[in-house]
Amino acid sequence: EASLHEALAPRADSLDGTRAALAALFPNRTLAAVRAPDAVDLAELASASGLPDADSPFAGSFAASAQRALGLLQPKAVGGAPLSGELLAAALHGLVAQLQAGAPRGLSLTATVYALMQEWASAAVTSGRRAFSRVAPPLTEMRGQLAVALPAASLELLLRNATKAAYEAFLARLASV
Repeated sequence: EASLHEALAPRADSLDGTRAALAALFPNRTLAAVRAPDAVDLAELASASGLPDADSPFAGSFAASAQRALGLLQPKAVGGAPLSGELLAAALHGLVAQLQAGAPRGLSLTATVYALMQEWASAAVTSGRRAFSRVAPPLTEMRGQLAVALPAASLELLLRNATKAAYEAFLARLASV
């Protein structure tokens, strides 16, 4: 446990903010002791089932530590935005990539999470536009008839996509300023 606390301790360098964010994200940094598997457990782990005998000391200590860990879990959030496991893993992967690229200046878990959320949202909007363009009738055929030809739900989707596109253009313009 000491090594976990030591790794996240402030060092008066440019990574202190990242260490503090990770320490806040994982406030309970404890380790659980799991009994070492014996030769029989190792053989069962390597077998097709991959499961040791449920009555073995190793399996019992593993199950107990897993239950303890599950009891300590708390939903993670950054800036009030809940983090799914996928988003948390992607954010940590992004932070590691930034560190390995030698860019610790301005490194921020919050900024990384928000950048990923924006990237994923943009990808979702792009995917939605593509799907809509595949099913929507060509505008040249429907000019002036769009409200009659499409049901209300489709019109709502069209308006929502147009609003999102305008918002993206606004964000792009802000970024270029």
